[in-house]
Amino acid sequence: MNAKLCKHIYFFLILFLFLACNREEEKWAYYNQTQCADPWGPAQSDNELLVGLANFFNSINVQTNQIVFSEDHALHVCASCGCFTGKVIEVKATESNINILAAHGFIAFKKEN
Repeated sequence: MNAKLCKHIYFFLILFLFLACNREEEKWAYYNQTQCADPWGPAQSDNELLVGLANFFNSINVQTNQIVFSEDHALHVCASCGCFTGKVIEVKATESNINILAAHGFIAFKKEN
């Protein structure tokens, strides 16, 4: 019985170490929202934007851990489709997912806590 218990303990220890070593580091990326030229389409509210982002992330097979909206009033704002709205979308995800997002206009950055 004692040998069987030791085997279980070793199994769970190895499993724990394997999972701990394979955790990918999380990073942040941001995207400056445009009036209507974003890959997920235009949004009139934060709720519409979250739905559009969720559908877009799902279509490119990206999982995010956190999404934050902030404002950057220094961005040039105009009414043309490609102009910025001043809203910045910040996304926290694994490094591999951030790399996928970078191919879609997101820019990786280091966020201070």
